[in-house]
Amino acid sequence: MRLLFFDMQLPYLLKGGSPTGGAAVRQYAIVKGLKELDQEVGVLTFKGAKDFVGESDIELLECYDQKAGMKNLRVFYLQIPAIYRAIKAYKPDYILTKAVALTTGMTAFAGKLLNIPFIYLATSNKDADERFDEVFNSSVKWSSRFALNYAKMIICQNHYQYENFQKRYPHKKLSLMHNPFYYQGELPEILPQSERGYIAWVANFSDVKNVPAALTIVKKLPEVQFKFAGSVKWGKATLEAYEELKQCPNVELLGHIDRKNIIGFLSKAYAIMNTSHLEGFSNTFLEAFAAGTPVVTREEIDPDDLIATNNLGKIIKNYDEFPEAICSLINDPGFDDMAIRCRNYLMNNHDHKVQTQKIIDSLNELSIN
Repeated sequence: MRLLFFDMQLPYLLKGGSPTGGAAVRQYAIVKGLKELDQEVGVLTFKGAKDFVGESDIELLECYDQKAGMKNLRVFYLQIPAIYRAIKAYKPDYILTKAVALTTGMTAFAGKLLNIPFIYLATSNKDADERFDEVFNSSVKWSSRFALNYAKMIICQNHYQYENFQKRYPHKKLSLMHNPFYYQGELPEILPQSERGYIAWVANFSDVKNVPAALTIVKKLPEVQFKFAGSVKWGKATLEAYEELKQCPNVELLGHIDRKNIIGFLSKAYAIMNTSHLEGFSNTFLEAFAAGTPVVTREEIDPDDLIATNNLGKIIKNYDEFPEAICSLINDPGFDDMAIRCRNYLMNNHDHKVQTQKIIDSLNELSIN
């Protein structure tokens, strides 16, 4: 099978040292899994990506310079034609694109012109419910709606997405795949409770990650050390909270941590704290589990209740419960057993080849039908 992904962020992940979102991390794990399962995989991305990345085990196909052309017109006369030519030259059996974006519809449209099936990979719960219409501008909504309508299959991260897409597209093929995990090399030793010293927070600083809530929690726990990893910042409320975090004596702002170092960072934390308003399936959870580090987050952020069901941290109902949950975890006499359970859960349930085999199986079923 010959598969082509569209991803403008993956080259930054391959380069290392550049911040990317969790969707790119997930995409990389999927690509690695498919390649190891003997599928032909290419990634369509920006012009100049090969020189930018250098040597890579991922086949990169360049289409256009993201900054070239007239801002309001380049989609039509530059970007869509470039995507069309690149897809036509590669001749994939399927095109796969993640996330709600203007480029999602552009890629789907080029696939439609070439009569190549398009597969949509959901990246957030808002992709599947009424929040879709609330958080995106009109051009992105129109483009993504077109992509979802044209898609031959939607790959969901959790049952919430699956059930909501099923309501919206009752006749469309759906597939459920929890996020895969890929890590090159040996995972670090799981550290005991006695050798850990802080609560970790890892994300791009954006409004959806709810930095003001994290600030409130930090202030309520002056005796607890917090370390924040992330460098991209946007949103007025986010920037204001970020500036206030700088003044907190129990907070250390570390900036971006390269993915090769993120698990080492998490291994020394009591827990990773997730304060997001919404997620789909946070890759930071998998990175934390790999480090043997539990998660503290709210019920609606726990994908398919896997953290609560498998006792991989503390799950709470609302933000007010964060401080008590964090203190409880720091002092939990069963912490070391929980840490081992986190690692074991990851290895048994999120292997990149096992998870991506589900994509192959779903695509094979699609071709038969």
